This record gives sequence, C-alpha cells and structure tokens, in this order.
Amino acid sequence: MEALTVGLTNSTYECMVCWDVVRPAHRIWNCQVCWAAFHLDCLSTWAKKSSSDSNGHGEGWRCPGCQNTQISLPKEYTCFCGKTANPEYNRYFTPHSCGELCGRSRDCPHSCSLPCHPGPCPPCSGMGPTQSCYCGNETFQLRCVDTDFTFQTGQSCQKVCGELLGCGKHSCASVCHPGLCAPCEEEEIQHCYCGKHERRARCGEGEPRKTLVDGDEINGFFECKEICKRLFACGHHECTKKCHPISKEPSQCPASPELVKTCPCGAKPISLLLNKARKTCMDPVPVCDGGICKKVLSCGHQCMQKCHTGKCAPCKTVVRLDCRCGSTHVEKVCSDRGLYQDKQLTCEKPCRALRTCGKHQCTNRCCPAKNQKQSRISQESNSTLMEAHACTLVCGKKLRCGVHTCEMSCHKGHCNPCLGKFFFFFFF
Repeated sequence: MEALTVGLTNSTYECMVCWDVVRPAHRIWNCQVCWAAFHLDCLSTWAKKSSSDSNGHGEGWRCPGCQNTQISLPKEYTCFCGKTANPEYNRYFTPHSCGELCGRSRDCPHSCSLPCHPGPCPPCSGMGPTQSCYCGNETFQLRCVDTDFTFQTGQSCQKVCGELLGCGKHSCASVCHPGLCAPCEEEEIQHCYCGKHERRARCGEGEPRKTLVDGDEINGFFECKEICKRLFACGHHECTKKCHPISKEPSQCPASPELVKTCPCGAKPISLLLNKARKTCMDPVPVCDGGICKKVLSCGHQCMQKCHTGKCAPCKTVVRLDCRCGSTHVEKVCSDRGLYQDKQLTCEKPCRALRTCGKHQCTNRCCPAKNQKQSRISQESNSTLMEAHACTLVCGKKLRCGVHTCEMSCHKGHCNPCLGKFFFFFFF
C-alpha cells in the first residue's frame, strides 16, 4: 500500500496498458484483486478489445495486472473506497482519494479506520471479543488479527476442568480441554432391577432406573436373567416376568376378577359361564365350549386350539419350505421350521442357465440363481447372480500375438492384450 501511495503522489506510478505515468488529474480504475491502478480510458479500451477477441467463448475480460476475470466493463471513475464518484484532487490527500474514512469490511467485526487509500487494508489493530477457555472458568482476549472468529480453536486455562460427568456423581479431573469430557473412570457396585444380583462396573454404565431393593429405593442398572418372583398385591401369585424395576406398591394380580372378566379366548363373559362373578384371583377361570383361542403365536400364526388356560401349544400350522433354487418344496409343521433354519434345503436338479461368459451352461445342482429371471444389466449389477453363474473354465483363445493363449476365465468380448514375452533369434 505504501509504494502505491508514494507512486501516485509523486506521479511515478505507470499504467500497465499504455506505460505512461498516472497523474493526479487523470481518471483511473483500480483492481480490487491486485490493487493495480490504470488509466480509465486505457483500461476501457483494453476491456472492450479483450471481450470482442473472445468471440463470445469467454465471460468478461481479464485484468492486465493479475489476469483475474472481470464481468462488467470499467466505466466509472471512483475513489479507492468506492464512496465518491469523480473525486476532486486535494493536495492534502492521496490523489484519487475522497479523504473520508475507508470503512471497507475485513475478516473481523471492525472496518478499516484509515482515510480512503489505495491498496489492501492493513491488518486490524483492535482487540477481538472476549472469549472463554474450554472449560468456561476463565476468559481471555486476543488481538483481532490473532482471534479465530470461527470459534473452532480456543485456549486452555491449564486448570482442572471440573465439569460434571455423565454419571452425575463425579467431576472431570482432566486439565481444561476441548471437546467432550471422557467417560467416568470410577468403578461402583451396581444392582440389577430385581435386586437379586450385583456387579462391579464403571460408574454410569448401564441404564439407571428407580427400583426397590430390601425396602430401599435405589437405582438399578442392568437386567439379570432371573424371573422376578415378587408376590402381587393378592399375596398368592408371583410375577413371572424377567428382572424389571420394582415399584413400592405391589402390582395388581393379572388373574384378579377386576382384570379377567371373560374366558381365556375372550368369546364369553365369566358371569355367563358361571352364572356368577369370580370373587378372588384364586377362583378358576372357566373355558367356553367350541371357542378357538386365536392368540397370536411368536411365529405369527394364531393358536387354533380350543379355549384353554395356560400357555399355547407349539404351532401346528403346515408351512411350505422351498429348496435353494425354488424348483421343489417340502411341507413341514411350523414349530419344526426352526430345525431347518441353519441348513438350506437342496434338490438334485441341475441349472441350465448360461454362465456369465454366455457360452457354457451352469450345471450346478440346486443353483440359487436358477430362477432369477432378470435383464442382462440387472444381472451384471447383482453380485450374488454374478458369483453363482461365474464361469470357471479357462478361455484358451489364441491372442493377437499369435503365440500365447488367453489364461483368463471364460468371458465375453475381446481378450486382453498379451503380456507375455518371446524372443526372435537371427542367424547370420
């Protein structure tokens, strides 16, 4: 900036287009990228000729100083900061300056406070905003040029962080640091939800939930594999669920008359079957005649037994199991289907589909891709089909060299160029 100011003031700065001196009385245009100054008339002629020479193949024209592309043609003579058009010469200011504060924005909240000047604005000399350290216990303030306004970096106060960790009990003992605090490293004795088991684990591990153990309300952290067996409010029946959080008040018995008002299948009310209402959970629940259970089993089918109490029997629905290629099938009872999940059913039928080479048949027995009727493009994008129908035979075609044969697996299209070597012997 200083050299440009001196050159314009002393009339020693030359226009790069005409190589004549730029004087205070001349109208100029200055580039906002390289900050070079030109005679406005010279640069207008340059820009028009540059645009016409491109014949519409390029957008705009290039600055003679930095070759940066400009879109609009230079037409106006303005001061360096752009506030004033056709600024008048004042011997107390730099030529072509309006004399007002520059005010151009910088990479910080402060604008340039110098009088209108040529060249780039100098770095900001002000102070940046007050910022906190990583842990937030102390604040600091840097010079504006040293401040990261993206707030992606910061400073450490070199004191203990002290942030409450995720366990809710202990504080971070690390020195003030960026990012999240590490998980708590302390160990504690944790109870399961039903209170039958305990374990030593890292503090905060597990899912804390309020539960009752030996009459005290504490946090349980994990589920053991035992059955709850807590007595319901009736005092006769036990909870048959797996380990779960226990409340202060016992839960209502699921067999109580208030909850069970129909036969097990729900077809008829108990009062109609017994001609009276049940009084306690110990009274038997009657079954209806001819009603079907229809409870949804774990397999998704309905229980087709007659109305019954207790657990439903294994599913007796007959299901169809297809072989791997889908050409044959067997029928099995649904409850026995799990016996065949770890092994695939196969048949002895050979596959007659063409392999990926398009020449040889697959011939694999019970091929998983046998009945996959897809287009050629979709087959090539399906890795399962490509692998099942990959041709394992050697191509064997003679290559263009006329000496060697193709050693690749049988394939479509042309063979790759020969990579072998052979020698010619000349005898004289």
